[in-house]
Amino acid sequence: MVIVLVERVVVTRDVSFEELERRYKEEKDSKVKLRILMVLRVKEGASTTRLAKELHVHHSTVSNWVKRFNREGFDGLRDRPRSGRPPKISHEELREVLEKSPEEEGYPVGGWSVRLLHVHLAKKGVHYNRNHLYEVIRRHGYSLVKPRPTHAEADPEDARNFKKKSASS
Repeated sequence: MVIVLVERVVVTRDVSFEELERRYKEEKDSKVKLRILMVLRVKEGASTTRLAKELHVHHSTVSNWVKRFNREGFDGLRDRPRSGRPPKISHEELREVLEKSPEEEGYPVGGWSVRLLHVHLAKKGVHYNRNHLYEVIRRHGYSLVKPRPTHAEADPEDARNFKKKSASS
């Protein structure tokens, strides 16, 4: 039988249960939310070993995040920037492309689609996997909006009258 001694980790930073619960409920990033939960449960008295089993992570993961929270607070629970391959297109270059209409670039459509943007960037020598391009667009603060389809034979006046009637009811 092997006995493993695990250091008892406690929350030393002055933070209330209410503040931890509030931050947990407000957090959008699932990784940070899990880390706040780890801190909250350790503050409640849960052992890192038991909590690690409940959350399906290694006990050192729980210890490391609680220690980092003790040192750096809530900002310490966020991922730090990592080194890696530089982006293929800068934020400014992508913004310049997206701010222009595809018509200005010689395409016969009124708005950018990922497929069209993929082709356009490839012509400029910037090659992204089309699925990854969705992530690049989102990371730069843009979102794709599809126009609402309209039937070719629909009467726009009938649509406006219908909207007026339904708004007044």
